[in-house]
Amino acid sequence: MLISPYREVFEKSGKIEVKHILFVDDDANILHSMQRNLKGRCNEWDMSFFERPYDVLDYLNKEKVDVIIADMRMPELTGLELAKRIHQQHQDCRIIFLTGTADLQTAVNSINKTNVFRFYTKPCDLEDLCQGIEEALADLESESFKAIGNQALDHMPVGVCVVDLEARLLFSNLVAQNIFKAAEGIFLSPTRILRAENSAKTTALHEAIASAAFEEEEKNNGAIALPRHCGKRDLSIRCLPLGEAKPNQVLLFIGDPESPPAIDFLILSRLFGLTKSEAKLAAELSQGYTLEMAAEHIGLTISTARTYLKQVFAKTETNRQAELVKLVLTSPATIAG
Repeated sequence: MLISPYREVFEKSGKIEVKHILFVDDDANILHSMQRNLKGRCNEWDMSFFERPYDVLDYLNKEKVDVIIADMRMPELTGLELAKRIHQQHQDCRIIFLTGTADLQTAVNSINKTNVFRFYTKPCDLEDLCQGIEEALADLESESFKAIGNQALDHMPVGVCVVDLEARLLFSNLVAQNIFKAAEGIFLSPTRILRAENSAKTTALHEAIASAAFEEEEKNNGAIALPRHCGKRDLSIRCLPLGEAKPNQVLLFIGDPESPPAIDFLILSRLFGLTKSEAKLAAELSQGYTLEMAAEHIGLTISTARTYLKQVFAKTETNRQAELVKLVLTSPATIAG
């Protein structure tokens, strides 16, 4: 291993989000040349240089690396074999191959089999290589935001999923997954196609998805109710197109009136300056309970509950119970913690 001469720069600068770029080539002269030529990037990247691919695998178990630039032909382990091993355990990095023209087809095929981001033929222009590294880093950043987006969807109080034009499920958040597991009103077939409780409703669901994809919402307003033969209220479905980026995919929102959003009374307390008892009362009322039922649930007498409700009205600047419920249901207190 050749220790990066630039690591000390970052340690002194106190940078936190430093992008780590790793180079591996069995030719020490090539590595030394890269070190010299990339000196101008030392304020942007932390760089490590290795001659042996097995040392790279050991290093990845200890350090996080963002982008790896690897030679295709190495005696101990080829670049493709190295990429396969990295792909199995470290999918949160991007690999760029440097290859001779004889290995060009192998490099192309590797893109479909491993997490290889790009390849360049030797000799590679330094500016092109740096641009490729920047694009690999941007791709990693994009994946990071996607993961954050998926986490955010898991906190939503409604089911959210994405389907293709055949109503095949491509993605679902936690609420949607629980709805599918319950298998009431909407089902997943063995081929992951969304179906309703009968063929007529299944056809209507698929038509709603198709009309949303082609932005023909005037046919059904992109909405459909799916009945449940278990004595529960219908599920509510809203279909929306994903737009030009994904023209053949549709976004579905699934509402279950039997599972209203849980309301975090502690969040209510902080948002509106309520005591815990007042916040609990507001949360119970927002779940659709009468004042009498809410009082019973939280162990209050009806007279005490009325007193608390007056205090809640004053603190939230509301005058009626319906106004209070609207305020609570549109607040972040409905977002799952």
